[in-house]
Amino acid sequence: MKLTETKMKQLKAFHDRCIIIVYDGENSNQVLPSVINANKIRACKLVQKCIDKDICDIFKDYFTIQNHEKCLKMPRIRTKYARKSFYYTGAKIDNKLPLKIRKATNAAEHEKNLKDLF
Repeated sequence: MKLTETKMKQLKAFHDRCIIIVYDGENSNQVLPSVINANKIRACKLVQKCIDKDICDIFKDYFTIQNHEKCLKMPRIRTKYARKSFYYTGAKIDNKLPLKIRKATNAAEHEKNLKDLF
């Protein structure tokens, strides 16, 4: 899930070129979700599915909620490579979300709040 700095720059450049092509060079200041934010939204949706147990059996117990504010228990990571895993980055991104989003009662409300944030 976590991309290197170089890959992020490449994705941003690709995103900017796409906007210019789609809008034919005019109004190229259109506001579209950035690639980085789109990646965060996708990760947050997947984390929420894991928490709601609306996913395959392997991921149903992937994350553990540790308190009333719905913060996820952060795994102990020893290597830089492991910090790129979904298990770590998903929990980290989700814990940084505002409490309103984390306490959403259903998937539709969670998704709407995510789109408003990003």
